[in-house]
Amino acid sequence: MNRMPPVPELDCVDVQEALFAGRALSAAEAEHAASCPVCSQTLPKGDLAPSAPLLAAVESAVRHETGFVAGLRALPTSTRMLSGIVAAALFAVGMASTRPRWAFGPVPVRHVALVLGVLAVLLAALLRLTLRPLQLAAPNARLVRASVATALLVPVFFALTPPGAEALPLGTPGMVGAALGCFVFGAIPGVLLVVALRALDRNAHRAVDVAVLAAACGGLAGNAALEMHCPSVAPLHLLLGHASVGVALVVVYFALASRTTRR
Repeated sequence: MNRMPPVPELDCVDVQEALFAGRALSAAEAEHAASCPVCSQTLPKGDLAPSAPLLAAVESAVRHETGFVAGLRALPTSTRMLSGIVAAALFAVGMASTRPRWAFGPVPVRHVALVLGVLAVLLAALLRLTLRPLQLAAPNARLVRASVATALLVPVFFALTPPGAEALPLGTPGMVGAALGCFVFGAIPGVLLVVALRALDRNAHRAVDVAVLAAACGGLAGNAALEMHCPSVAPLHLLLGHASVGVALVVVYFALASRTTRR
């Protein structure tokens, strides 16, 4: 009599691989998991089969993810981060090159290099949180607040400690116009970077914390552009026209993202 070849017995590794892959368990795997004291502890509660509405929503989202932006979001995380850094550099340097600081006189190279270096390090650190993969847990709210606060306060510190600071009374003629001009000058690359980071974010800034982090990145890029553009050493001008860029971007984008999330 011919015997059927033995069927390999399932073990816990098969079940765990299926769970990690997000694949629905087969009948044999589900039977093993239900009887195994180890695997039964790792089973999700409720029905093991994925819900039809959820699958339909995912399939619809995948079908609509086409075009250039979809291609950007499909890039590996390391490539998306590098793209964010390159975009920030291009926007900041490109904007500053329209009216460079050296056109107004000698440049304090050591101070400018220090400011740009600190801003670049901060920007890279925030981009790690801004463009994190979706499968990673969201960062601690305290870490997000601390990161955003640092990105806003560092430009304030540099504004209050410029080399050869000059006092600028509040009623100085042309002060408001000059500060407004610098604010717009820094806001342009900042907004462009926020748009670029939204295109690179796989969740399109639907998470408020990611949107706020992106706005803080925009503020850093705007201040970098201003550091390469404006020769002013008046703390009041630097506060009103430079450091305020990041604050405005964070406040406005936080309001927009919160409103979109509530909808």
